[in-house]
Amino acid sequence: MQTPRGLVFFDLDKTLLNPQHHVDPAVRQALDELRARGYQPVIATGRPAAGIRDVMVASGIDSLVALNGQYVELAGTVVYAQTMPTTVVNQLTAMAAQRHVMLGYYNADGEWLSGMSPAVVAGYAAIAKPTPPVRPRDYQTQPVYMMMAFTENRTDDQVLGAAFPGLSFFRNFDYDIDIIPRNASKVRGIQAVQAAVSQSVPTFAFGDGLNDREMIAYVDHGVAMGNALPAVKAAATYVTTNFDHGGVINGLQHLGLID
Repeated sequence: MQTPRGLVFFDLDKTLLNPQHHVDPAVRQALDELRARGYQPVIATGRPAAGIRDVMVASGIDSLVALNGQYVELAGTVVYAQTMPTTVVNQLTAMAAQRHVMLGYYNADGEWLSGMSPAVVAGYAAIAKPTPPVRPRDYQTQPVYMMMAFTENRTDDQVLGAAFPGLSFFRNFDYDIDIIPRNASKVRGIQAVQAAVSQSVPTFAFGDGLNDREMIAYVDHGVAMGNALPAVKAAATYVTTNFDHGGVINGLQHLGLID
């Protein structure tokens, strides 16, 4: 691919997507203009790649940092992928079962669940996605890049976090917790994109949640949505409007990336 003028990373939920979890026509137009000006847009999300192909088509974006940096594609080519250690997956699965917490398992090709619960149903409803299949033993034979704990009990965050200091736990919604290795993050995924481009080009990022904070602080120009958490706003170089009030478009205009 031709070296872009810059790399622009977008979180999805409450950032690039509207409240119905779709790409607004005005946002698509802004992305088209961004590409026409030589910039490379990249989705940077906690979601699995298999679950956002429809968003990629709707947005016209062909590159992604998925699973909070565990899986990266640049212009359709896989440039980075990292699995979670099998021992850790086994231990976390056992502890979650003891606490009656259902888990989601994710890799490049798909996702599955350890079981069903009200938190699972609510968690997927929050992103307007159907629940994946229940396959409680597939983690023993399939690679796992990221996990998710479905629970509204905030005590689970503390207990699981204390038991697994080598993992990072990000609660971005009321019903679920993203779980990745502590050395993984959206920044690690961004670095993989930068290495693949092989050129030093300006970097930009838009986000709102805790798993976006490091990304916002890392890039040259970090934009926090108006609805972002205070810690994310504190890490940003600019705070735009809310995601449902033209936040992405206003941020791109402020940066001078589009008219």
